[in-house]
Amino acid sequence: MLNSSIPTIPYAEFYITNVCNLNCDNCNRLNNFYFSGHQLWKDYSEIYKAWGEKLNIQKISILGGEPLLNPSIIEWMSGLRKIWPTSTMEVASNGTRINFVNGLYENLLENRIELRISAHNKQRRKEIIQLVNNNFLKSPISKKYSGDFSNWIIGAYNKVKDESWPNCQTIEDFYHLSLHIQKECKDIHKIDPENYLEETSKLILLDKNKVKVSVDYSENFATAPLLYNKNAPFTVYNSDPAEAHKVCISKYCPHFIKGKFYKCHHVALLPEFMQQFSVDISDENKELLNSYQPLTLASSDHTIREFIADIRNEIPQCKLCPSEQKVHYFQSDTNKIKIIKRKNKHEVQKIR
Repeated sequence: MLNSSIPTIPYAEFYITNVCNLNCDNCNRLNNFYFSGHQLWKDYSEIYKAWGEKLNIQKISILGGEPLLNPSIIEWMSGLRKIWPTSTMEVASNGTRINFVNGLYENLLENRIELRISAHNKQRRKEIIQLVNNNFLKSPISKKYSGDFSNWIIGAYNKVKDESWPNCQTIEDFYHLSLHIQKECKDIHKIDPENYLEETSKLILLDKNKVKVSVDYSENFATAPLLYNKNAPFTVYNSDPAEAHKVCISKYCPHFIKGKFYKCHHVALLPEFMQQFSVDISDENKELLNSYQPLTLASSDHTIREFIADIRNEIPQCKLCPSEQKVHYFQSDTNKIKIIKRKNKHEVQKIR
């Protein structure tokens, strides 16, 4: 039961590692570069226990980087569940490491945690779904697709519909059509809801023990919050803060990072990124970045409530992010890039 005497927030992300085994262009947490560093549960457990006395959280997402690469991921899952026993909870993963974490299935079951997998290309999605079905979840396994795809089926069906065919308003309607109509749609017109759903929508799998795994597919990200030019240092944007905030895809995703609570993950991660990489940033912008004040355990109750009331509004540091968002398509691989400075010359290191 929620503690009614303390503030409640609908959602918070717990960022626990910079490390990822994939390289996805325009990753908005910069994990496509050789960004190192884990946060171990033992170093922050007492801090988060204290946060549990200050904040209710309706939904928690544990992420990175790739959270299953954090050596204390099981402790993170169990620890956060004990602190927020009634919260909806998920682990956001790329799915490639699910059989490398001892006790992962048992922990998901015991702590009622969903494994939410984002598979970043079609072939990997198929491989991960097969892996989850055959080697992770326990049979029997039910499956369903999330989302309303009525517009797709109506549009595709109406383009080829014969006058004698009945109307088709939903995917369910499609499966009530005569078999010869379904066959013509699939074989001749390539209208196959099952294939369409398999390739484009979130698949939700639920096994006999009610362990839940969802597999989403995405081959694109929005513009990353840091400019990268080959063989040159990284650079920040110089945007109108209001315009940058307007198009921000993360403004509804406040973050706990190293025991502190941020409206924006970028203001937390960029200073750490700058310790590992060469970033071309002016003294003025560096001062602006460092001036950001996250919530800490030392924050007063009044400050915490003010922060939460204002949590979705812009901050001056929004100017360091893009004011225009584009869709960037990619096929993820495992090459990593690190740019360092040696004797006034920037050097690109490519690391597998």
